[in-house]
Amino acid sequence: MLHTIVVLPIWSKQRVLSTITTILLEFNLFKSAKHTQAQDLTRQRWSTRLFIIFLCIAVFIITTYSSINQQTKTVVVNNPLLDTIEKWQADSIVALSLYCPCSQISSPYKNVIRLTPKYHQICSSYFITSKWMNSINAAAHIALHLYFADFRASADFFKLLQSLCTFANNTISNALISFGNTHFVTAEFLTRQVFENQMNSSAESFI
Repeated sequence: MLHTIVVLPIWSKQRVLSTITTILLEFNLFKSAKHTQAQDLTRQRWSTRLFIIFLCIAVFIITTYSSINQQTKTVVVNNPLLDTIEKWQADSIVALSLYCPCSQISSPYKNVIRLTPKYHQICSSYFITSKWMNSINAAAHIALHLYFADFRASADFFKLLQSLCTFANNTISNALISFGNTHFVTAEFLTRQVFENQMNSSAESFI
């Protein structure tokens, strides 16, 4: 009986490296049946190498960008509480993309600020009341010859003082009504600090 012995070639490490090097050097993605000369093949192989290099660079850039790029997720919250909004505003990262539009962009100042005028004490005293005026007039009729420095002879002075206080009260009241009906306009939610600054500025302008 005859036995056939097949002898397989032994691939040495040097031969393997040589084969791989040859494959890489002759690798050509741009083969063309019309361009088969040595110069054309060399140009095609260099084009292949440049293409692979640029492809690797592009893949590296895209991979790196995707790994470091933060993904933005939009979250819509309807009618959030004031404490919740202020908590978001305090977060430096969330505050950069926070957008909180107002359902009502304008509101009268009388709904957001209250101004309380402080009048001179004389304008709220007993000396400008009708009762005091009547008592002064009655005393003047009883004593016709009063000393000029006697306050009972100064009824006209108290009437003038009463008129001035009434004029001041009416002027300030009308100004407060006009200011209260003026609308404060903002398209989005303001921080507490910005809101307080604008209110203080408006109040100072009124004063």
